[in-house]
Amino acid sequence: MDGQTIYAAVEGDSAVKKWTKGASDGIQVGGECFYCMGVSVDKEKNVYMSSAGRSCVYKWSPQTNIITIVAGRENYQ
Repeated sequence: MDGQTIYAAVEGDSAVKKWTKGASDGIQVGGECFYCMGVSVDKEKNVYMSSAGRSCVYKWSPQTNIITIVAGRENYQ
């Protein structure tokens, strides 16, 4: 996104990690993302996480560290 940072869903970790250039490990962001199937970042650097295990899409704001559901309902059956 800025040439220095990448966000990735980590299989088996139920997490999205932020990796910065030169880091030896990523930092978990946005809380738990159960069966995370996708990650996207918008121009304000908000991170969107698609959770198949919880049937929703989360938005994590790095500015406020707040997570909100922007699509679906958590644990929808």
